[in-house]
Amino acid sequence: MVWEQLFGFYVEVVFLVLLTLLGVGLQGDMNYNEVDDYREQTMFHTRLLCCTLYITLAVICLFANLVWYIADADNEFYEAFNPYLNKTSLYKKSAFEIYLPFDTSNDGYIWLAFFIQYYSKLISVQMFIPFEILLTSFIIHLISQTMVVAEAFKHIHKHISPKQTAGRKFLIIEMRIIKCINELQEIYSAFNLVDAVCSVQMLIQYGCAILILCILCYMAPMLEKAGEIFGCVMFLIASLGEIFFFSYCSQTLTLELQKVAISIYGIQWETYPLKVQKHIKFLLKRLQKPAVLKAGKMFPIDLNFFNLILQKAYSFYTIINARQ
Repeated sequence: MVWEQLFGFYVEVVFLVLLTLLGVGLQGDMNYNEVDDYREQTMFHTRLLCCTLYITLAVICLFANLVWYIADADNEFYEAFNPYLNKTSLYKKSAFEIYLPFDTSNDGYIWLAFFIQYYSKLISVQMFIPFEILLTSFIIHLISQTMVVAEAFKHIHKHISPKQTAGRKFLIIEMRIIKCINELQEIYSAFNLVDAVCSVQMLIQYGCAILILCILCYMAPMLEKAGEIFGCVMFLIASLGEIFFFSYCSQTLTLELQKVAISIYGIQWETYPLKVQKHIKFLLKRLQKPAVLKAGKMFPIDLNFFNLILQKAYSFYTIINARQ
């Protein structure tokens, strides 16, 4: 199932690349709108980035699981009391021990327990990745759409025939501004929907990521084999990378919305008719309020929050290392 998902994403990436190359070839001799071309290119790179992000995180987790599989397969046996047979039996060491309702000793189903432990970790990680990437991809798409709107404001005065009268020119500009306002309203509606629906999910997501960091910090001093240490480092990189990337995307969305206001100030809207100025004042008033995603309606998600997580994880590691 995992390989089928990866193959499907690779096929989508190749298909998008072919479509883009074909589109560039067809549009080479045509007089097309610069904003529409910018929109197509930006959304293509957005889809490509989301696919690459999913594939990269999936490959890292698969590789870490493979390293842990090799390390667990070479682990030594140890003696312990077997409650099923009421005697001492040999058990195989594992980096992550899980409870199984049958005899996992050498006298029982030791290899069955070994494969269940491995595939349970693999399946849990691969099921968790799509939920992680879904929200991040949604934010990336909102960033791209916001960039398109900011670019559209830079082209408000362009591609207007000089033969048009002054009233006709302002009418075209007004229509373009209203279109940009409608797109921004859709972006804010999607943003508010994400903040309302996924606020608790983001809190749980960050809580689980912090828990994983604490567990890895707790396990790090106890690992002895190079394979286990390498697998732990890979999961640590994947966990920190996921937290950083989502925090970075959330902060970037906030900054891109502020750049829209800067683009509006650069079009000299004070010289427009009063009707057009009302639309722009309404838009600027909306942009004055920063759009910030919050985990659990309490914690703003940005790079400062990521730094706070790093500080807490390092403090936890220092306390555990000092006690050991």
